[in-house]
Amino acid sequence: MVYYHGGGFVIADINVYNGGAQGLCEQTNAIVVSVEYPKGLRKSSLLRTWLLLMLTNGC
Repeated sequence: MVYYHGGGFVIADINVYNGGAQGLCEQTNAIVVSVEYPKGLRKSSLLRTWLLLMLTNGC
């Protein structure tokens, strides 16, 4: 499972949202990949998250 935390590329970070990802992992017994991306909507941020999604789906 790929977990993209909220914040809209503007607020908070992976440390703030770690509890949600950890809770998903514990409750579903699944592997959860929590994505960290820099603040601010950047082309590199979108590319990084897209590539991670493709890698975790075996594409």
